[in-house]
Amino acid sequence: MVYLFIVAAGLLVAMQAGSNATLDKNLHHPILSSLVSFGSGVAALLLALAVYTAITKAPMPKLQQWTAVPWWGWIGGTLGAVYVLSAVLTAEKVGSGMFVGLSVTASILASLVIDHFGLLGFHRHAAGPGRIIGGGLMVAGMILIGKS
Repeated sequence: MVYLFIVAAGLLVAMQAGSNATLDKNLHHPILSSLVSFGSGVAALLLALAVYTAITKAPMPKLQQWTAVPWWGWIGGTLGAVYVLSAVLTAEKVGSGMFVGLSVTASILASLVIDHFGLLGFHRHAAGPGRIIGGGLMVAGMILIGKS
């Protein structure tokens, strides 16, 4: 079930690039378009928070939990904003396949490094031959996509 959720998220990323590019094409303002995109995301998350809290009866985090978060835990929204802004500025120019392909390939390569060294709180997963070859195949795939 967890893998199905991840696949669905990946499908939505491809749609998100087009959605954000369309918004910018009509508004002619990349920063505002990105802000509107994040605003709809915040609204969706507020609704999800309300539903989740009602169903699970999960308590809100205590101050001690908030202060225990390391610095990299606070920048996820900023990193997402950079991603959305890059989609707004470039996806229509290069196409959804190239934009998503490059961003996913870069994400996989960065993820292999993060996993190998156990960075950002992840458990270490050594970059053995299979992972390295897989990363190389992603790069090769992007070269093929770029040539067509």
